[in-house]
Amino acid sequence: MHVSDLETVVGCRRLLKREAILAGGSSGAVLAALDQMQDTIEDGTTCVVLLAYRGLDTIYSDDWVHAHFGDISHYWIEPQREPVRS
Repeated sequence: MHVSDLETVVGCRRLLKREAILAGGSSGAVLAALDQMQDTIEDGTTCVVLLAYRGLDTIYSDDWVHAHFGDISHYWIEPQREPVRS
């Protein structure tokens, strides 16, 4: 399965934002591929992925990402929810 460099960066940044896991580019690529396959995975299926720990000087550098892809932070920054009021 082919994933783009952009999808790889987004996969890594989402993993960091959602799970506080600082993984490398190959991990972002695996997660991007899993996202592409999600409609083919049956409900209740357990999926396992292995995550490598590298890529700190590129994927997690805001300057590097902006230089290569522009301002794409909206892909991993989730909208803030309003507090529930009773």
